[in-house]
Amino acid sequence: KISLRESYTGIHKRLRIKRNIVCKTCSGYGTNNKRPSDCGMCQFGTKREIRRVGPMIVQDITVICKICKGTGLNVDPMNKCTGCNSSGVVADHHILEVDIPKGVLDNTSMVFKGAADSRRGYESGDVYINIRVSNTTTDESYHRKGDTLYHPIKISLFEALTGFTRSICHLDNRVLLV
Repeated sequence: KISLRESYTGIHKRLRIKRNIVCKTCSGYGTNNKRPSDCGMCQFGTKREIRRVGPMIVQDITVICKICKGTGLNVDPMNKCTGCNSSGVVADHHILEVDIPKGVLDNTSMVFKGAADSRRGYESGDVYINIRVSNTTTDESYHRKGDTLYHPIKISLFEALTGFTRSICHLDNRVLLV
């Protein structure tokens, strides 16, 4: 979430995200010798299961194997990796450098390719940043409707009839003479 002023001038943000990365100790295999065997109870981490839904109605679904937890591999308990507790991934904190351009609109999405979770044998996922822009400034002197920026000012009747000159401070701290 950014302010209207930050949207007008552009801003650089650093976001800290939590993600899973491949364990460096076991290279994502979950075992110290990097030779896990196949699970034997499933096919590549999933298996078909028939469930009874109602009288004379059954459902054939694919579920994640409870024995290997979807990995499709069986790890010998004596050879489990201590770095990842045999899961093949460890939690990591990553800093994303986000350059938000000038004039960004509300609900704009930015994509960071390959910055999400990773796992051995799979491509890393993408991180989507959804930018929310406030339509008013903190002092409520400026507000935005679509692409138009408004700055209402109060003037007296005398100023309206005879004219006036006033200086206002813009969102980028420029002083404009009106």
